[in-house]
Amino acid sequence: MPGGQSLVIDAKVSLNAYQDAFGAVDEGERSTHLALHAAAIKNHVNALGTKAYWAQFDDAPDYVVMFIPGEHFLSAALEQDSTLWDYAFDKRVLLATPTNLIAIARTVAAVWRQERLAKEARQIGELGKELYDRLAKAASDLRKVGSGLTSAVNNYNSFVSSFESRSLVTARKLRDLNIEPSAREIEAVAPVEALARYGEEPALRLAASADTEDDAA
Repeated sequence: MPGGQSLVIDAKVSLNAYQDAFGAVDEGERSTHLALHAAAIKNHVNALGTKAYWAQFDDAPDYVVMFIPGEHFLSAALEQDSTLWDYAFDKRVLLATPTNLIAIARTVAAVWRQERLAKEARQIGELGKELYDRLAKAASDLRKVGSGLTSAVNNYNSFVSSFESRSLVTARKLRDLNIEPSAREIEAVAPVEALARYGEEPALRLAASADTEDDAA
């Protein structure tokens, strides 16, 4: 059973007296054997109650199921002793025919399903928490990478501005003095416009233009 418990089922009840009643030739003999049949079931209830099977197994329910392999066997005994069911229950013995034993088994199966669903729900919760923590860590790392890229772009654009305003200007003046430069032209270096974005946040604005103006001044 769920939780590691064991359900003890006994199937050793004697049905000899019932069979004798079935083969009896007169009603008096039949009644005598049916009374013995009810007594045999009651004696077996007493034996099971005395043995206390539930105490012999770890984590077992505090009762034992006494299986009687036919509805008619139990009905015949109850006709002779209507208190038999309650008597067995007081002895922690649950009388079970094929019909209600199946019901007991289905109940146990339903409990197992609920236990499994509860376990899976706990596992989903644990996995969800683990996934959330990992995504939070990944987002934090990604933000650091984006911050580093933004810093690199800023530094690059600052260097481009300085290179253009201080170095390339002088080089172009040399060309204007009619020296013979190589056939290769000095191309303009464009600043980087794209920046890293964080999720749906707008792109961070570079301060490159301000740096350019400061350098030009």
